[in-house]
Amino acid sequence: MRYSAFLAFSVFLMVTQTVVLYEMSAALRFYDLLVPLVIYFSLYRPFREGLPIILLTGIMMDMLSAAPIGIYMTVYLWLYVAFRQTWRVIQVKQNLLFPMVVTAGVLFENIVFCIIIILQNGVPGLFPDAVNMIGAQLLWAVFTSPFMLILLHALFQLFDRLGAGNLQESEQS
Repeated sequence: MRYSAFLAFSVFLMVTQTVVLYEMSAALRFYDLLVPLVIYFSLYRPFREGLPIILLTGIMMDMLSAAPIGIYMTVYLWLYVAFRQTWRVIQVKQNLLFPMVVTAGVLFENIVFCIIIILQNGVPGLFPDAVNMIGAQLLWAVFTSPFMLILLHALFQLFDRLGAGNLQESEQS
């Protein structure tokens, strides 16, 4: 049951990102909404829950986007593995560090995308608009990731209660 809820929420974020935010992307230049989800899975959820969802989400995002095949799955997998190991070095589970980790994840994703674009075009360098877009995405990540963390904590607590079958018990209390 939990896996279905995780996957449904991932699909909701994909639809929001590819439909709603795409229409407003020129004005907002919002970052990939799945990056905070991937990082949340890597930091706060067990490995057996996170990996299948990350792989399926990456595959679905690759199918929905016009990006080269496998790029989203690769980025999400690298982010998942990289931040999965950070808890051994620093206390990333502290809520104050989540915005910095999400910002680093957004930066990593943009670096990978820029490398792919440069390799495809054969021309080194970035367009000036790309630097502005990456800067705007990083600012969005810094300011919105605390709210994403609150949302993800609340949703995953609900998913855990649904999975345990004690949703009615907690609502009656």
